[in-house]
Amino acid sequence: MESIGVEEVYKVISKTPSRVISSASVYLLLMMLKSTFLYLFSSPVVTPVFLIFSLLAYSTIYVSCGMLADNSRRAFFTVHVVLSSLIFVDMNYYAYYGFLPSVRDLALLNQVGAVKESFFGAFRPLSFLILADIPVLIVLGRQKKPAQNRRVIPVVMTRSIRPVVFVLIAVLIFPIFAVSVNMDYVYSRFGTLAYHFSDLYDSVFNKPVVDPEHARPGDYVNEIEEEGRHFGIASSRNIIVIQLESFQNFLVGAEYNGVEITPNLNKLVQNDSIYFSRYFQQVGIGNTSDAEFIIHNSMHSLGRISVYRRFSDGTFYTLPGVLKQNGYNTSVFHGNVPDFWNREVMYESQGIDEFYSLDRLDPDEIIAIGLSDRSLFKQAAEIISRMEEPFYSLIITLTSHVPYTLPGELKYLEISEELGGTQFGRYLQAVHYTDRTLGEFIELLKMEDLYDDSLIVLLGDHAGLYPQNEGNERIVSSFLGRHYTIEEAMQIPLVFHIPGSGLCEEVETVAGQIDFFPTLLNLLGIIETSGILFGRDMINAEKGFVALQHVVPLGSFVDDEKFFLMSRDGVFENSVAWDTKTLEPVDIQECINGYYTAIEQIRRSQQIVSNDLLEDFIAEESGSFGAE
Repeated sequence: MESIGVEEVYKVISKTPSRVISSASVYLLLMMLKSTFLYLFSSPVVTPVFLIFSLLAYSTIYVSCGMLADNSRRAFFTVHVVLSSLIFVDMNYYAYYGFLPSVRDLALLNQVGAVKESFFGAFRPLSFLILADIPVLIVLGRQKKPAQNRRVIPVVMTRSIRPVVFVLIAVLIFPIFAVSVNMDYVYSRFGTLAYHFSDLYDSVFNKPVVDPEHARPGDYVNEIEEEGRHFGIASSRNIIVIQLESFQNFLVGAEYNGVEITPNLNKLVQNDSIYFSRYFQQVGIGNTSDAEFIIHNSMHSLGRISVYRRFSDGTFYTLPGVLKQNGYNTSVFHGNVPDFWNREVMYESQGIDEFYSLDRLDPDEIIAIGLSDRSLFKQAAEIISRMEEPFYSLIITLTSHVPYTLPGELKYLEISEELGGTQFGRYLQAVHYTDRTLGEFIELLKMEDLYDDSLIVLLGDHAGLYPQNEGNERIVSSFLGRHYTIEEAMQIPLVFHIPGSGLCEEVETVAGQIDFFPTLLNLLGIIETSGILFGRDMINAEKGFVALQHVVPLGSFVDDEKFFLMSRDGVFENSVAWDTKTLEPVDIQECINGYYTAIEQIRRSQQIVSNDLLEDFIAEESGSFGAE
């Protein structure tokens, strides 16, 4: 083909019809406004780098459409709808989770059907402004005279122009691949498009390269090797673990208009119990399923990847497996479909004997995304009363799941008109209902002669109200009478209730979900030296340290004195830290060791899980592999 010079290309481009240029300019302006709107929603200031990079990125896309498409008007509109929809999803996702979605989350779209009320209920009304221009553009497009279906650039020149466009795009996304940092940094530095390009590249091409020596747990593994305080105090008891959906620690002892929000949980905390008042969530994208994984495995979640969905065929050393070796029967109760979060498959590798989901329970009362907590507790009590003892049962509640909708007759709290329509008001109603059904369940256990011989554990799975939502931050701060921080949001209740023990103890040492497994083994009097546990027995630990991720950037942590929040731009010096008692600022140089420890601990745990190295490491240490 005859070569085409740069001057000829310039001449053709300079003759681009004014309607194409004006259309591209309008779409570019609208997209810059939307992108900036999202950025201001998630960040306090708009940086020059963000504006320049976003302008270049969107200009490249729209100019490419105008030059290369057969019908530039249709191409502009199609691209605009796609990009607007992407920003719409980004904004709603960020409003709930505090970070942008990943392409890996597409694997979770099949979950939407099971939680559609929750999914759509989480949309922010303000976000629909992102889509408001689309109907207007449709109307204006129909009023205009149809444009000739003519290419701006002749076909003969297309091959010469396309490489130029591709090179420009490559230049624009080069900074993303040239720096080895987290996705939060990419977004804050380069913008929405850069984030999604980088995330797509990382998801498709970046496979984990593992050095087995680097993945080796090393000093991060903790074992139950000797008797500690309260060792064996719950030996041989049945174990009933109740995972309370979206329960946060600030609920314990709290009142609304003089009425206790969780009176039954409060009673259990105050009698025959060990209460962890500084217990932190460590879940990833799997939320409740990640909470189950962490407490059963004493391993970290995988952040943006669901362990239950991606690695259900892996080999694990689990709490249910250890309990089975010690004569326990194991079961789980959950009022949704069995394949929700791939539970029915994952439980086989977790040492669960029986899984009672909607296919085995009577769906006599459905609220929101599944079986009501009242029905779940009632049926669970009847089933476990027939179980061979000792048994381990995990009961996962659902009714207090976002968006916290309840039928009118189940709204037992009198919420003010001002708060009644807010997420906070609905949340209080939902957790109050769940607490009432918890009290009914305790009475059922007593009627079935199961209460006195059981260890009853109550714990939250993750926060229900994150302060990234400005409405939640303002309302919860007012309710608490103090600033509602991410530190407070990530604290969930943990109560070991041992009837007849006479205990009434509060543990203020910082602990995380990863510490549940070894702490429970201490109470049961089970010596553990075979497995790999990243958590510690927090009843006997001298100091607390919890590595955090997902809802906060990797490297964040909390210990007994301070909370360190890694900066989302990936720059350590831009991070913040504060004293957990006074909330006064702490010099971040005091946090550098904890920062590295948190990253190293999480990465080692994640490498073991994602590369299925657990069996090999355990065999090296003990010569055999114990619990399945």
